Amino acid sequence: MNARKNLFLPTKKVTGYHLSGKEKSVRSYDDPRTPAQRIKDTGIMLEPQRRHLEELYASLDLADLTNQINEIQQRLIRLAAAKTYSQTPHAA
Repeated sequence: MNARKNLFLPTKKVTGYHLSGKEKSVRSYDDPRTPAQRIKDTGIMLEPQRRHLEELYASLDLADLTNQINEIQQRLIRLAAAKTYSQTPHAA
């Protein structure tokens, strides 16, 4: 799940605030980027780290990651339902 979030899901970050005409605070946002893009853009990554991140990105399949997450969620839902059902009193 972390790989999907950090490599494939861009987010916008608040860059500042300003007042609108009616003294209402309005947020300003930057362009959407993934957390991995943000860290790469800072320039603080060493070359081996940057290369590893690029190799990881190239090796992942977003559709496969999403399917794996969905399967795990469905399994958790079934387990929770089974546990809830086993703990409820049954009518005789």
